[in-house]
Amino acid sequence: QLKVYLRNNFDFALNYFNDKMPMIQPFDSKASFLLWIDFSVLGLDSTELKKLMVNEGKIGMNNGHDFGPGGDGFQRLNVGAPLIVVKEALNRIEKAVNKQIL
Repeated sequence: QLKVYLRNNFDFALNYFNDKMPMIQPFDSKASFLLWIDFSVLGLDSTELKKLMVNEGKIGMNNGHDFGPGGDGFQRLNVGAPLIVVKEALNRIEKAVNKQIL
């Protein structure tokens, strides 16, 4: 049941990005509840990206830079939560992204 729930959360998140933020590239995971998201199109370094998400989106995610030098421009989102929480997180990410590109 948990695997099905997590898969549904992943699918919801992937579709959300595709529909509302197609310039942002999330990566599907078959073995985790963590969604790896490429924000590099925004042109921000890790510090600026983290600041944008926290200050504008009011959301804290894991900074990709913390996982190695190839992680700049990436953030990691935990989708192993109730769907309503995942939806709120995605709304906050969208708000931050829109603030940066508008």
